[in-house]
Amino acid sequence: MDEKEAPQTERSRGPSTNKTEQTRKKIIAAALDVFINQGFSDARVADICKKAGVAKGSMYNYFQTKESLFESVLQEFIATARIELQSGHRRQDETIKQYLKRVLLPVMQTLESSGRAQIARLVIVESDRFPSLAEAYVREVHQPLIDALRPLLDVALQEGELKNDGLVRYPHLLLASNWIGMIHNGMLCASSPLNLGELFEIGLDTFFDDSKK
Repeated sequence: MDEKEAPQTERSRGPSTNKTEQTRKKIIAAALDVFINQGFSDARVADICKKAGVAKGSMYNYFQTKESLFESVLQEFIATARIELQSGHRRQDETIKQYLKRVLLPVMQTLESSGRAQIARLVIVESDRFPSLAEAYVREVHQPLIDALRPLLDVALQEGELKNDGLVRYPHLLLASNWIGMIHNGMLCASSPLNLGELFEIGLDTFFDDSKK
């Protein structure tokens, strides 16, 4: 008599790659909001999971620590300017100043509304207690943007757009007005905020010589 085969049970499947990525993005988006509203030290994993609509503690299935989650927030939402510079191409007959204004000005105009300014201020305030925040911000946001600006400013100097080589030696100066504005708006005088887009435009006008088109 033939042995009856044991009924085969369908193997349980894990979540799809697409669903896993969607959950990850939901957690990152929720973390951005919680970090902005509560700061880093006071942000609780339980609050992030609740806002993301996932089970309490699910964050650790995707991120080992709150610091690694913060780094993912930087990569996903904050490194916009560097991404725009790396993906956008300079048009034919477009000066470096025109290119920077076209590509970076929209980013600078939304620093406050996008949450990027709030994250920058969070880094300033909390990096003394959490040095890894500053390290991640420099690695993921600040230094890559400086590195993307350097070759453009070299070309601007060669093509006679810059009034001197100061900006080539210190690309940080092009971003200085925005740091001043972010500190002013969130930490010094929030009742009279500065327009960060206008500050960036004034910085371009200060360093670039429009007569050399």
